[in-house]
Amino acid sequence: MKIKILKICLILVAGLTVYLLVRMPLLEGRAKDLDLFSIYTDPFILYGYITAIPFFIALYAGVLYLESLKKNAKYANQSKHYLNKIKNAAFAFAFMLAAAGLYIKMSHHPDDDPAGFMAITIICTVAALSVGLWARRKVT
Repeated sequence: MKIKILKICLILVAGLTVYLLVRMPLLEGRAKDLDLFSIYTDPFILYGYITAIPFFIALYAGVLYLESLKKNAKYANQSKHYLNKIKNAAFAFAFMLAAAGLYIKMSHHPDDDPAGFMAITIICTVAALSVGLWARRKVT
């Protein structure tokens, strides 16, 4: 039962993330005054979508890992495979987030205050690194 609840939570997180990736550029930040085509072709927004790929890979591997846990220790190698996927995706996601944070920090408009973006970037990077380190610890 616990595994089913965790899988539902992962799926809800994925759905909420997709919604935010589609909806937020229309409402917030650098593209809020652009037309629809320009919003979704903005280089930084496209980078955000590319950054989301490792996040979704880790979520999917997490669902598969929970499924393999449900089947018990028969598939220990398969569980390690999913944990390695989670680890690699989490570290890639953390690196890409940190790169986005550095880019914004170095190139923001002088009148703009990137403190909110930097705080979210730091929190998400630490969370992604924590997930990657957890997966690395579980593999060994």
